Amino acid sequence: MMKAVVCCLFCVMMTLCGCSASGESGELISRNWSAKLEGGGEASLRFDGDNAELALKNGGESDIIKGKYVADDSALVIFDSAMCQNYHFDYVPHGDMLEISYNGGTIKMFAG
Repeated sequence: MMKAVVCCLFCVMMTLCGCSASGESGELISRNWSAKLEGGGEASLRFDGDNAELALKNGGESDIIKGKYVADDSALVIFDSAMCQNYHFDYVPHGDMLEISYNGGTIKMFAG
């Protein structure tokens, strides 16, 4: 039942938002992003067609959020169907730097 709700929500969002790559969202999805975090951690954000992947590594631990995405000029939502979870990120691009926020925390990533 939950998967059906997530799929319906995804279809509605795709219809309303579209996946056009213009403005800020075009800048976001046209590049790969990465960051070296304090304490030795790493983060990367990559786009491939209509899929996005956010990988986080720290101290031998890693986590990957990946799936279909929807982006507008200030928000990115990744639909991770394997986890039955949606992840909402706010972002602000500054040329070759990207500030991406989730749950009160912000990471500065750089185009690579």
